[in-house]
Amino acid sequence: MPDDGYIQSHLVWHLGQAGHGHDVNALLHEETPEGQNGWYEAREQLGQTAGYLEDVRTAWRLAEELADSESPRPSAFSAAMLLSRLR
Repeated sequence: MPDDGYIQSHLVWHLGQAGHGHDVNALLHEETPEGQNGWYEAREQLGQTAGYLEDVRTAWRLAEELADSESPRPSAFSAAMLLSRLR
């Protein structure tokens, strides 16, 4: 597979379309060995910082769609935690 940035640019979209919102959440919570946000680091290295922010927006939308009486809705705290783990 060519390393052209396609997978990083479209992975969250494909996961969302496939109904894998929980996998999107897991992806956005991955950490580097240094404790940084791994998905942000991957996107930033490719010059796709704006794409990372779009991924966070997509994750928020998917979380709202998945929310029911058993799983809490996403909170501003969750979003702040994701964004705070950027460099």
